[in-house]
Amino acid sequence: MITIHMPTSSPVSFQLPAMTKIPEVGQTFELKFEDYITDPDEWELALSTLDNDEMVVDRIEENEVWLREGDPDDEDDY
Repeated sequence: MITIHMPTSSPVSFQLPAMTKIPEVGQTFELKFEDYITDPDEWELALSTLDNDEMVVDRIEENEVWLREGDPDDEDDY
């Protein structure tokens, strides 16, 4: 499994199957987030972030991926 961490005010993390193709660092992370974030409270937090910006891969460490808000390849947009 791959654990995805979203940049929300309280931690929101979810898992994807290990064979899921993850974009490279700096690229847009496109996913139907609602299919994977099943807790209603976590979904509200995630939705508030998703409504404001797109998710971009910030870093990848083994089977964990951290996302950030902003434009692809814009590292100053944290």
